[in-house]
This record gives sequence, C-alpha cells and structure tokens, in this order.
Amino acid sequence: MIEWSDEQVMIRDAIRQFVEKEIKPHVEELEHGDLPPYAILKKLFSTFGMDAMAKANFERTIAREKAISAGAEPESVARAGGRGRNSGDGGGMTL
Repeated sequence: MIEWSDEQVMIRDAIRQFVEKEIKPHVEELEHGDLPPYAILKKLFSTFGMDAMAKANFERTIAREKAISAGAEPESVARAGGRGRNSGDGGGMTL
C-alpha cells in the first residue's frame, strides 16, 4: 500500500475542500453549459499557486529562448537553470 506524506495529504485535503466548496454546488450548470468554467478555473489556479508557477515557467522559457537566440548552446542553458532533468518542473509537478 502506498503511504502518503504529510504534504501530499494536506494537498489532497485542500483540493477536496476546493471541490466541495467551489465545484460541487455548480455541477449541473457546468455540465449543461449554463455556467462557463473560467471563473472557477481562475480561482483554482490562484488558490493553489498554479498561476505563479505558469508565469515562472513562461519567464524561464522566454529567457532560455533569448539565450539560445543570442548564441548560447541549448545544453548550457538547460544546465544553468532552464528545463533540465532535475529542474523540479517535471510532469508530476506540472499537475
């Protein structure tokens, strides 16, 4: 059986609370298209910091592309803090 860390349990519980409070009351309207999901998604992103992570990722991508355009080697850009193998922004963290 998989044991969840304290951090994972806190995240799970926070997401469950968000769903109970923000999504469940609007399920019918969301499913039938009467309520656009954009306000709820925006609140989800800001509540869990996904907006800040996306902005930081976008800024790193722009900086990497500018460095490559200026003549830097793509591998050296990745090692200097771009999207390298150990940069912490893998698929799991993207979720």
